Amino acid sequence: MILSHRSFENPLEISEDAVSVLRVENQKQLSAYISELKQQLGGGAGNFILSEGGKEIDISNRVIMAIDVFSLDLNERSILNKLYSKMSTEAHDETNYLLTSELISHLEKYLYQIAKQQPFPIIFSENIEIINIFKLAEVRFLLSEDSLLEKVCDFVTVCANYVKPKLFIFVNLKNFLTKDDLMQLYSFVFYNKHKLLLIEGTSSETIPCERTRIIDADRCEIELLPVNINYSEHS
Repeated sequence: MILSHRSFENPLEISEDAVSVLRVENQKQLSAYISELKQQLGGGAGNFILSEGGKEIDISNRVIMAIDVFSLDLNERSILNKLYSKMSTEAHDETNYLLTSELISHLEKYLYQIAKQQPFPIIFSENIEIINIFKLAEVRFLLSEDSLLEKVCDFVTVCANYVKPKLFIFVNLKNFLTKDDLMQLYSFVFYNKHKLLLIEGTSSETIPCERTRIIDADRCEIELLPVNINYSEHS
């Protein structure tokens, strides 16, 4: 997979066996890149192009970017809608179909009973959808209260299972995780075959399994290739 931009000398290579790091030391350029990516994630225009096997990937649907790692929200609307959709499908499979039908039947009988007791005629929908019951019950993910590393891993796991993005992008993540934490995170994403891009604004220690593109203050580009190393002991 590659991420291109008209300002790049060469596209960024993104793979499952290395973490891609884009370190932008020019603050105006960093701000412009993040603003542009955010706009494209919202369906707007921009100059970033993500592609795989020569085919362009829709950034707005297949990329997740976390700008503020302390505000990761597993229960934002787009993620919950995916959860409800998956649960609705499972509610109607051969394992749960009878139970789901009985639940809706009991609910309809209950509504009819309460409706009859009212002094004025009332009506209600006779096509009760199980997905609306999930929403009414405020079904949501239980948020981790553990370390920042565990919160990041939980966020990636939930999004991978329900949103199924092609790429995760985190902004300035290396400012908040120790080297040991990063090595554990990398081991986690490698094992689960997630693709990860870190966009950083400040200099930090380069870890051997990172593929780093540095855009310095003068907008000159330097490429640091990854070194194969076994991080299984940190998993």
